[in-house]
Amino acid sequence: MRYLVVPLTAILIAGCSQTVETRITSKGQPALVAGAFSLSENKSQTSELLSAQKLVSDALVSRGYSTAENGALHLEVSLAERPAALALGTAAGPASLAVAKRKKPLQSCKDREYRIGVALTQISDGALLYQSSAAEYHCNQTLAGALPELVKAALADMGNPRGSYAVKRTGRD
Repeated sequence: MRYLVVPLTAILIAGCSQTVETRITSKGQPALVAGAFSLSENKSQTSELLSAQKLVSDALVSRGYSTAENGALHLEVSLAERPAALALGTAAGPASLAVAKRKKPLQSCKDREYRIGVALTQISDGALLYQSSAAEYHCNQTLAGALPELVKAALADMGNPRGSYAVKRTGRD
């Protein structure tokens, strides 16, 4: 009987380490030239959205951009959270905007999907310079806890957008 305890314990411990998959979609212009940007403001901003905007702004500043009240560029940051078991579709057809995620075997909590969107446009002509979204499913992680990784993923290919792809990392779910 004690010979079974060691393999069972190893299986349970291995089940606790999580692989987090980040789904990224991006498009825009290659080789962007840094400039001054102004941030879109919303009257109903949550603390999580304010945190996301600060993280994105700080990341852009570290890449040579600057903030300005009347910058030549416009930055839009969006944030969404939904139960992962909820599928989103359109009334126009069977196309799914977001598929429902199934629970893993022996999973005791309900997953949520966290998604950040970033858009950088040129104010003079509305040209889209960069647009991306990054989304992850989490069972125990809060939205605030997931934000740094989501921002990092959303801006990872800025200046060289790769379309739709996913990356995996070991992390907290």
